Amino acid sequence: MPKRPLDELTDEATTYSVRVPVFLAKKIEAEADESNRSVSVVVRDILREWFNHMTLPRTVVESLEADRARLKLDRASYIREVLHQHYMSLASKR
Repeated sequence: MPKRPLDELTDEATTYSVRVPVFLAKKIEAEADESNRSVSVVVRDILREWFNHMTLPRTVVESLEADRARLKLDRASYIREVLHQHYMSLASKR
């Protein structure tokens, strides 16, 4: 796993109490079991990756964000679009 940027290294934290649908809780717990991590660590990692663009290089993030803005998509819709395009590329090679 890539190291966290220096600006993320802090002892400061906030606690949230969030209601999570059972089917998502099961997925989070399964990921924790499979990766031998706690549920808290899995959730923090998911959030960190979401907001830090999967720790991609800055130039890649800038290009992707410009593309997302051009398409006028929110982050989740853009990720679905990119993954769908990648799938279509894979499917065409079969």
